[in-house]
Amino acid sequence: MKPRVLVTGGGGIVGSTWQHAAPTADMELRVAGRSTLDITDERQVREAVDAFKPHFIVNAAAFTRVDDAETQREQAYRVNVTGAEILARQAERTGAVLIHYSTDYVFDGKRRQPYREDDPANPLNYYGLTKWLGEEKIRETIQKHYIIRTAWVYGGFGHNFIRLVLDLAARHKTLRFVNDQTGSPTAADDLTDFTSFLIRNADAPFGTYHCSHLGEITRYDQARFIVRTMGLNTEILPVPASYFNPPALRPPYSVLSKEKIIHLLNRRPKNWESGLYDTLKKYYL
Repeated sequence: MKPRVLVTGGGGIVGSTWQHAAPTADMELRVAGRSTLDITDERQVREAVDAFKPHFIVNAAAFTRVDDAETQREQAYRVNVTGAEILARQAERTGAVLIHYSTDYVFDGKRRQPYREDDPANPLNYYGLTKWLGEEKIRETIQKHYIIRTAWVYGGFGHNFIRLVLDLAARHKTLRFVNDQTGSPTAADDLTDFTSFLIRNADAPFGTYHCSHLGEITRYDQARFIVRTMGLNTEILPVPASYFNPPALRPPYSVLSKEKIIHLLNRRPKNWESGLYDTLKKYYL
């Protein structure tokens, strides 16, 4: 029997990838956007779960606008904390497994080596705080869960970093990107592929996993790679984060360690160059 998989957040980068590009031929998949499934409405979630009877609930819904979260705190909390708790309750009630995406922004970035799954969280911004609190609600509510922390997600759908760079490059000859914040980006295709692996492998231990590409880069590095691969003449200049004076602080270093998935699950991610090139070739070239 094919596993029934309910994906929330169908309008976002990851949810759209589930809808259009994920390897789901051996699954019965239902992807729901906010207009049809509001994860902060428990009655609506209960009805959707009872109607579809999923074996897995994949929560790709989130309030991800990091700067806006500083001023729209109630909405960010409602989606990232209350919504996660509601999904956990309904998954626990029906025996479904909950798979929840979280973020590198649960860490403060004060160290200079990749963060492991069991390293202490200390978010610098409200978005990161809500994602951490959402994780904790899930751990308190349901034993059968996977929390997948990822970072700097981009892809072929929705508003993402590749599209931002290309849109700006179409209007400006010179662009500036931050070069004092280091992370490990993730292609949405690779994130959904890893999630599909967890769904197919019932022996994968429940718990928290880090999933992003191998290597360490800045947004400056990433933007340069994009314009070079796309054959654009746009000049990319490095600037410190303070140049933009954003409302929300970002961790200066938030690279995620992938040692757990490499050694425990035998899953070795792509390096960041391969992941970015593959996405550009598939969707943009």
